[in-house]
Amino acid sequence: MARIPYVESENAHWLTREILARRNNRNIHRMLGHSGPLADAFVRLATTLRYESELDPALREIAILRVGVLSGATYEVTAHRVHARAAGLSERQIAAVEAGEADALTPLQQGVMRFTDDVVANVRARDATFPLPIENVALAVQKLGDMRLQSAQTPTVRETSLQGTPFILATGSRLPAGTALSVTVSGVPHRSRWPVYLTLAFAVAIALWGAWGASSGLADDKQLAARRKELEARRLRGLAALAALDAQRRNGTVDEARYGPRRSQLLDQLERVYGELDGGGDLPGGGQGLAA
Repeated sequence: MARIPYVESENAHWLTREILARRNNRNIHRMLGHSGPLADAFVRLATTLRYESELDPALREIAILRVGVLSGATYEVTAHRVHARAAGLSERQIAAVEAGEADALTPLQQGVMRFTDDVVANVRARDATFPLPIENVALAVQKLGDMRLQSAQTPTVRETSLQGTPFILATGSRLPAGTALSVTVSGVPHRSRWPVYLTLAFAVAIALWGAWGASSGLADDKQLAARRKELEARRLRGLAALAALDAQRRNGTVDEARYGPRRSQLLDQLERVYGELDGGGDLPGGGQGLAA
């Protein structure tokens, strides 16, 4: 039971009444109604965060569910189970996320869950670990003099030449999430320190490239991407028009009789745009509706 009474639509700020009408009079918006105009700003911020991000909806819902579980936010967990299903997560996966178990999740999903747990528990993720697993570790380092490379994670080491330049190639198997990549370089000539830095830069660059390659998926469908771009452009135009109208009202350059209907018209247009984005689970960066 709520400790603070919910705002009733008839007693709410006019912006809150519009939000409640568009959002099916949800309790969280009735509670936000105590904030007056801030409720409108909150909804705008939450919607922008959800639709500006290109994060896969399933990964987004995993993070939201874990934050809800760890924070004891039963309301949020209950609401986002619906969105997790719509994002493609199975009942078994949802149960695994809530229990903090990784068996039913892909390596990428496991990494997102661990990363979220780390941030909630420690405010910021640990620096010296990879938040996601790397399926195949590969290092390529330019060889200088009698330089040698050793790493427990890359036991297979061989030398090769690329356009006359000698390189050391080191490969290994899977690097679990949360494991630091340790590399020892020895035998580097001491006449200058820049080869050491260059070598380490090569190693870091290749490791990051490998992590990106392991987590990247298939390219988004071009037609869906074009449609999303069109919707985003319409959204930006609508928000700009709404901001301009509000500025005119503050400056007294538009009368109330025209302001109210015009603002409602703009909000209806934006709601349709958000509705299509909301229902476009297949749109790149798309997802389901705002639970809160």
